[in-house]
Amino acid sequence: MGVTIKDIARELNLSTTAVSLVLNDRLSKSYISEPTQKRILDKAKELGYTPNRIARALVSGRTYTVRFWMFNPEQPYYSKVFHHMRLQSDEHGYTLQYNSYANANSKQMPVDAIIAVDVCERLQTLFDTNSGSTSIISIGAFYSEDFDYVGVDLRAGAVEAVEHLVTSGCRRIAFAVPRAATNLFDGECRYDGYSAVMKSAGYEPEIINIEQHSRACARQTMADYIHSKGCPDGIFCYNDDIAIGALRGLCDLGIRVPDDVALIGCDGIEDCEYHNPSISTIVHPVEEMCTLAWQYLLNRIEDPSRPLQQIVLKPTFVIRESSRT
Repeated sequence: MGVTIKDIARELNLSTTAVSLVLNDRLSKSYISEPTQKRILDKAKELGYTPNRIARALVSGRTYTVRFWMFNPEQPYYSKVFHHMRLQSDEHGYTLQYNSYANANSKQMPVDAIIAVDVCERLQTLFDTNSGSTSIISIGAFYSEDFDYVGVDLRAGAVEAVEHLVTSGCRRIAFAVPRAATNLFDGECRYDGYSAVMKSAGYEPEIINIEQHSRACARQTMADYIHSKGCPDGIFCYNDDIAIGALRGLCDLGIRVPDDVALIGCDGIEDCEYHNPSISTIVHPVEEMCTLAWQYLLNRIEDPSRPLQQIVLKPTFVIRESSRT
């Protein structure tokens, strides 16, 4: 039999009520001193206590489940975000339920909150149909200002990356991007940063459209584009998957990176560090983003009437071999 609240109470010589209030995160635990709360939590961890989620839900009126929306969990960047979200959910005693953005709807089983990464268009509609009963945290490069959010300023990252290409001597700088994303160019943060630097430098923007969002397609598209229009001397890629595919396509043609063309990605996935050459990239602050998102979520559940919690984080531009002069 697993460790129970009674076991912990007996070990600490405390009432089961006090232990239950702390472990079930009840509002009324505020009368219990912080040292006592810490003793209870430490003893629960020491004894390997696992909460009964069904019982907690009946007592608290919560499901202790958070729904997580994102586009494509198979992309390494989103897998990384999901991993850190799982770490947070486990730490705080919640179940994390993944849903693709395409399948998001208001008729799913109730949850305590929704965390949506790079999704903002449908949040207001879904929130309205839930009558405001579900807390929503919007995170990532695309976030909704109508809700609590932890955003990432990829425009600033793109500006830094493209300015690096300009100062490195690149004059013909292309933006390699999935064709589906070109429909979002009005307000798309990476394109905004790219086009702002190009305009300031007096250079013409150049778009390399990748028909499908995959490394294989980026590889083939890069070869086809260069055969048709020649090779730019700098390429800024929408994300790291596109950059990795583009690098392979350049190598296929015998084009040297960075000697003949400088290359930069965006996301900060681990793969980029281990390619030859290693790939410069804009690194998202994923761990900080996920930690803050969960803090905002817990704050919102605790006090639904609190003012909006909103912050925008800066990414880090990491220069590696692919763009180093």
